[in-house]
Amino acid sequence: MLRGTKATDEAVEAFREAMPDAVVTRVNLFGWSASGDRSLAEFFFYNLEAGKRLKGFEDVYFCPLYAPDLGHIFLRMLRLNLQGLYHVVSSECITKYDFGVRIARIFGFDPDSIIPISVLDSGLNAPRSPKLTLCGDKLASRLGVKTPDINSGLQKFHSHYLQGYPNQIRTLVSD
Repeated sequence: MLRGTKATDEAVEAFREAMPDAVVTRVNLFGWSASGDRSLAEFFFYNLEAGKRLKGFEDVYFCPLYAPDLGHIFLRMLRLNLQGLYHVVSSECITKYDFGVRIARIFGFDPDSIIPISVLDSGLNAPRSPKLTLCGDKLASRLGVKTPDINSGLQKFHSHYLQGYPNQIRTLVSD
């Protein structure tokens, strides 16, 4: 399980002490956004759509949950009046490279357009943790059901694309 920074952990604890009946969540999500550049899924989709070759980290793991699924889970958590800290993430973990490959396949792009690399070889200025996973077992226990897996989220992500969600979201925000 990934812990936040010391400052983040202290802030969460201070909040929980001040608001003991509150629910606090840590999330990792993907979805469509008004800007088109808010999630890793959009990064892969739009670059693959443009025919670009991309790099994907084969040693960075995360548990992304599709944003509409996150919303449904939040509503369920509110109805159950949950309290405390919960990790609201997919029921499975994956590398960022494999996530990109799954996006390529579901949209019919060439998965070989994504080149696996190590985050250590990426040249990024800020250090990155290779393990961005969180454990959702506590939430699953309280809900009585596991959170959705990545493939079901990606299928909805694709279906919503076909239904015009990216354009609908941009229209809503620009009105």
